[in-house]
Amino acid sequence: MQDPNWLLSTCAQSAAAIVAIIGGFIISTVLNISSEKNSIKKELKELQELLDYKKLLLNSHKKELIEIDCDDFINEHLFDVVEIACDKCFEHGGLEDFNVDFEKYYIKSDYNVDKKVLEDKFYQTIDLIKEAFNYFLNNLDKFKELPNDFSEFLYVNKIELDSDKKNIYEEVYETTIRKIQSNRNPYGISTMSIIGNRSIVPGNLIENEHYDNLKNEKQKIEHEIDYLETQIREKESKFGHIEKPSGLNGALIVFIYFTLAGIVFPIFLLPVDASKFSGRLKYLVSGLFTSGLLSVIVYIVMTIRSIFDRR
Repeated sequence: MQDPNWLLSTCAQSAAAIVAIIGGFIISTVLNISSEKNSIKKELKELQELLDYKKLLLNSHKKELIEIDCDDFINEHLFDVVEIACDKCFEHGGLEDFNVDFEKYYIKSDYNVDKKVLEDKFYQTIDLIKEAFNYFLNNLDKFKELPNDFSEFLYVNKIELDSDKKNIYEEVYETTIRKIQSNRNPYGISTMSIIGNRSIVPGNLIENEHYDNLKNEKQKIEHEIDYLETQIREKESKFGHIEKPSGLNGALIVFIYFTLAGIVFPIFLLPVDASKFSGRLKYLVSGLFTSGLLSVIVYIVMTIRSIFDRR
């Protein structure tokens, strides 16, 4: 009997070549799917980072717009409130019971700010007005000079104020000085005749152009956020719908079967003595190799049919 090792070797080598092709197809498919998923993940990460940045920027713009609106609201009514406080202070010698109805001023206003925010800011300002009047009246005898100009007053008396208090203190100081001068005036000139020329026009203390730019930028960012959120939803949907090819399981089954039947089994028998290689064993080796080859052919045919059926 001829040496059977050549048959086993030939079957194993031929099966190995076919298995290598199938394995290459499987690896290529898996890598393509992995690459597509990684690409979408990277895009999602970049979009999310950009979205987070835009949201932070939007919140910053909203906060600044609210602060501007609140300051504008306060500046619009600051003169009236300080005048009332000044009269109250000179009449009663203090502001212990001084209070102003927020609703009276809120009805006249038209701001795109939550009422509670405006109300809190308004009463914080009232507290600052009380603080400023008490400070000036309690220290009048300690000041070296009381010039009309508030900046000069701060410089001469070496006073430092926080920036958030300076505007309130300035209004209180100048109103107090005018009140004192009016009371000392031998001709009894009315305080209102002096300060009536100093009206505060809403928005004078705010850069309207900057405010408008902020509003436009805010609207632009809101549109960008809507677009980014749409993009993220689309990418997430695309990522969720990535499916492994329908033929991948079949290819994997054929790959495993042909590896075992066409490669592992013949190699397991090598080397074999011709006297021990019976006809039944020969047919078994040939049958396994043939069945593996047929499984490859059947898989290819079914894959082609499925492609055309989908079309």
